[in-house]
Amino acid sequence: MSKEKLLERVRLLEQSLKESEHRNSELLRAMEHLPSGVEIYDQTGLATYLNPAMVKVTSLPSADVAVGKFNILKDKFSIDTGLKPIYERAYRGETVHTDEFTIEMGRAAEDWGTQSGQIWFRMSLIPLFALDGSVESVLVIMCETTAARKAAKTLQLASRRDGIELIAAGIAHDYNNLLTAIITNNELIQEISTEDEVRSLSADIYSASEQATLLNRKLLSYAGMNLRMVETLDLAVLTRDVVQIFQQTLLQFGELQLEMSGDDMLAEVDAGQYKQVVMNFLTNAMEALPKNAGSVRVTLRQVVLDDTTLEAFQFSGPAGPGRWNLLEVQDNGCGMPSDVRRHIFEPYFTTKSTGHGLGLASALGIIWNHGGGVSVQSTPEVGTSFQVVLPLSQHEQAAQKPAELPVSLPASAHVLLVDNSPYLRGSLRALLEHMNITVAEEEDGAQAWKHLECAQPLPDLVLMDIMIPSMNGLDVLRELRGTYETLPVLLMSTHGEMGQRGVCDDPFAAFIPKPFSPSELLQQVARMLQLVS
Repeated sequence: MSKEKLLERVRLLEQSLKESEHRNSELLRAMEHLPSGVEIYDQTGLATYLNPAMVKVTSLPSADVAVGKFNILKDKFSIDTGLKPIYERAYRGETVHTDEFTIEMGRAAEDWGTQSGQIWFRMSLIPLFALDGSVESVLVIMCETTAARKAAKTLQLASRRDGIELIAAGIAHDYNNLLTAIITNNELIQEISTEDEVRSLSADIYSASEQATLLNRKLLSYAGMNLRMVETLDLAVLTRDVVQIFQQTLLQFGELQLEMSGDDMLAEVDAGQYKQVVMNFLTNAMEALPKNAGSVRVTLRQVVLDDTTLEAFQFSGPAGPGRWNLLEVQDNGCGMPSDVRRHIFEPYFTTKSTGHGLGLASALGIIWNHGGGVSVQSTPEVGTSFQVVLPLSQHEQAAQKPAELPVSLPASAHVLLVDNSPYLRGSLRALLEHMNITVAEEEDGAQAWKHLECAQPLPDLVLMDIMIPSMNGLDVLRELRGTYETLPVLLMSTHGEMGQRGVCDDPFAAFIPKPFSPSELLQQVARMLQLVS
């Protein structure tokens, strides 16, 4: 071979070598940026390469921990985790694609100082052959699925929560029907009875139904279906109502004190939601008390907060210095360590074996929605103090609703009552007939529609629940408006948001949320009947 041809041959070989090195460099760069883990083991099982993704998956401080040191065929870790047989198949020349499986990283954590825990992944093992046909090395590509599994579990929990919310809403609907019947019958007893003993029992019924109403609003708030009705109200009156409910229950644990200043404690609040907050704090205080040796003090006063004292409270947004309403619920119970106190407002966090972890999370949401803040101080074996600050109202207190039944109802009025609860229909019929109103009853939407088609004359008012069988109340209302544009319709339901939307553009329709008192219902009935008088 001539010198020129030899030089040309060398030049071509050098060019081929450079191209091969470039391809190898490109391949290495690609593996460095792959989101999947890549590792290479030599013919003896010794690790020769780990890309950054593999380092991250295994939580190693660096690839140097394993390269040249870890042997997949000999190390106890691969034997304990069941990896060794999979790799042995690749070393026998088989390309292996595994199903998803999991390993515990506890041994690796002990030996290499990595994070312990469970990881899920799939692997592809590709044998790389030498010229003689023997396996020279094994290329491993690992796709971690831990995050995807966690996401799937979160979705599953969310679906389960959606189911719980539907169940909660359904229970609340039936429960509110029973509550409304209890409240209505109770007020009728109060109205027609003169016996002191009956009145006393009736007062107990009212107290129990009031507490049940608060519990039901709490249930609805978990389902995201609670209706928020903000008014200018006196916090002293609302707080006293809740404290009176707890007075008897707390006697078995200790004493309950209520201290209020002489200041006007006016705030823009939803009465039911504010009572729910007080009830949540009192429930937690009661459960923390030692039996027969505890005390709870509820304090209500106005305070002046500056920038420094405001830092003690958690707000959802900016809060300025000035005068605030302050509610404090303090107990001398078991208290909480700091690691528990940090998490008490997190949804689903609970230290109780039967707890659901939603009470305080719900209370925090209510406080923030009212522009307020909350502070918690607690010491184990000493006690806990919850403090809530709410903005002062800029308006005068709204006039108190009259407690007595209204008497301005026309004696000749005729009402069509539609509800699938026989208990509620019975109590509402008794209430309306007590006010000399003629009542016709139907239990579902289709029957109500047929009744209206045949009625001569039409009723003066349709009092109808939304969640009724056959045709729901909103569907009946829409059908009605095609023929009877000005027939008054008063919808009632547990589902406040749905009811409000259903009547928002209809001047001859109104909505009342369950449970309601007889006075509230009759005031609404009187207002609706005035539309046709």
